[in-house]
Amino acid sequence: METAVDTLKLSIEALVECADFLRRKSCGKIMEILNPTQCVRFLAAAAQLQVNLRRLGMERDENRLHSA
Repeated sequence: METAVDTLKLSIEALVECADFLRRKSCGKIMEILNPTQCVRFLAAAAQLQVNLRRLGMERDENRLHSA
């Protein structure tokens, strides 16, 4: 059982690394296309998305704790 968990853990870590690479690569390509003002807007929107997703996740976790 422990070996299966270790294998799964390594697979998930590799998947996260690949996803991070893809995000960085995509972001870089997008920024090559955009002009500087558009780059700032794009990065601001991406940051706002991250903040909102984090807030939503925290609210969801809090609701689960209160309903349990």
